[in-house]
Amino acid sequence: MCNKRSTTQAMLASKITLLLFFIASYASAQTAVVFGGSGAVGSEVLKSVLSDAFFEEVIVVGRHSSFKKIDEIVSSAEGESKVKRVNLARVEDISTYTKKIERADACLIALGASAPHHMHLQQWLSVEIDLIRTIAEFCNTIQVRSISLLSAVDVENESAVPFTKEEIESYGEGALGWIKMIILYMRVKGLEEKAVIESASDVQ
Repeated sequence: MCNKRSTTQAMLASKITLLLFFIASYASAQTAVVFGGSGAVGSEVLKSVLSDAFFEEVIVVGRHSSFKKIDEIVSSAEGESKVKRVNLARVEDISTYTKKIERADACLIALGASAPHHMHLQQWLSVEIDLIRTIAEFCNTIQVRSISLLSAVDVENESAVPFTKEEIESYGEGALGWIKMIILYMRVKGLEEKAVIESASDVQ
């Protein structure tokens, strides 16, 4: 059986591999909006975008508590001149911020549950599906041309089956633990991808 450390490293490695291909899809983008720029993977995405002269402006969205890490990244990348910060009390309220973010060409969503094995199922779904859907809808509202999502390798979003209320309740309110989380992981990521596709059907 894989130990917890190696499992975490393998999952993180697959995410980073996917995110290395993000910028390739932005053939005509100049402004990028980044969600989750302070996370383990999101921070690498933010560094890459800041160091790429192709992007003239980078809008970083986050909670107040995340900006210390974001400020460190911006400073080390010498990207202060092209960064705009949007500080939210709750990322869930992003739909009310269209006046602060009126437009962007590319939306990079590197946000997710950092430790889903410590959550109960409903909490995990609230982050990975409900919150990500809200962000995708916002990106669609400001008419971005491209949305890139932190996901996983070999996810099949078309066949992902939504969780029923009874199924969610059957997992209880305790932490999922590693085994249940790993079993459910690909299904949750499939539903996450499906939520983005359905919320922003006009975006690439």
